[in-house]
Amino acid sequence: ATRGMAMMTDDMMAIHKSVDGWKVYPGWPQVRMWPQVAQHFVKNIDSLKRVHSRFEKRIVDLREQDGISHSSKSGLLKRLYLLERLDSNGAEVVIKPVTAAESVMSLLQNSMLADAYRPLAIEESRLVKLALMLESVDVRRVVYPSGKEHLARVCESIEADVKTF
Repeated sequence: ATRGMAMMTDDMMAIHKSVDGWKVYPGWPQVRMWPQVAQHFVKNIDSLKRVHSRFEKRIVDLREQDGISHSSKSGLLKRLYLLERLDSNGAEVVIKPVTAAESVMSLLQNSMLADAYRPLAIEESRLVKLALMLESVDVRRVVYPSGKEHLARVCESIEADVKTF
């Protein structure tokens, strides 16, 4: 977002099938950040509301931040990046394709439904929809070293990879 790309969502996104493909819909114009992360983007983190009274995590309203924009428009989903951060600071940024089986498993593991929707009996149809989505959505894994000093390189690698699509 600080590199000129508008954010659509924090950590969850709504995806629906349309005539044109799989559409991603924007979330609220906010992100939740731990104070040690927020301090890099916000001048006064103490003025930010907490996500919950028991946690230090803060809500950053993007409408109030200079240099970070939020998109209110939907867009077609063409590629998903699964992030894998390594503790090794010396590691290179590697972007590699993910197999269909790994893609389905990752999508199932990272979707919101969990046990809450089991009574609706939609698990089978959800699996079918995810498999159909993967016929037109490319999935890649980004393996990168931990540490904010590496983030520019991670961004550059993803930006370069997007251009290959």
